[in-house]
Amino acid sequence: MKCLSPDPETLAHEYIRRNHEYVRELTHLCKILDTEGSGRLTQEQFKLGLSQKRIPHLLAMMDLKKHSIKELFEAMAKSPDYDGQVDITTFVEKCMLLKGTSTNFDLQKLRAECDIAHKRIIHMLLDITVTGGRQYSHSSLPAPSSVSHLRPKTARPPRKP
Repeated sequence: MKCLSPDPETLAHEYIRRNHEYVRELTHLCKILDTEGSGRLTQEQFKLGLSQKRIPHLLAMMDLKKHSIKELFEAMAKSPDYDGQVDITTFVEKCMLLKGTSTNFDLQKLRAECDIAHKRIIHMLLDITVTGGRQYSHSSLPAPSSVSHLRPKTARPPRKP
C-alpha cells in the first residue's frame, strides 16, 4: 500500500503560501512598532519588538535566530542609506533572504560583488588622487593589479656603502 504524501507541486505551493504569510505577519508586527507611521523603525522600537513575545515566536517559526535578525537590523541601521532608521519593507525582505542555507554559489556571487565594489573604490580613489575628481565610467574599471604601481611603497632601511 502506498503512503499518501503530498506531491512536490503541492509542497512548493504550501512553502510559498507560508512564506507570504510570514512576510505579511512580520510586516504587520513591525508596523505596530512604528508609532510614527513612517514605515521605518528605530533601534529602540526594534529592541522593544524583540523583547515582546510575538516577534521572537514568529522568528522561531521562520527558523530564524533572534541574534541574527538583531545583527541584520543593527547593520542596516548603521548604513548611511538608513540614517539610523530601517525601512520595514526592506528589512522584512532581507529577513526572508536569511531563511535557508547559503550555498557555495551564494558565497561566490557575494565575492564577485565585493570584487566589483573593490575595483570601483580603487578607481574612484585614483580619479580623486590623479585628476582631482573627474567623471569616470563604471564600465572601464581597472583590475586591482593594474594599479599596484600607485600603492605607497614601504620604507626601506638605507643601504650600507
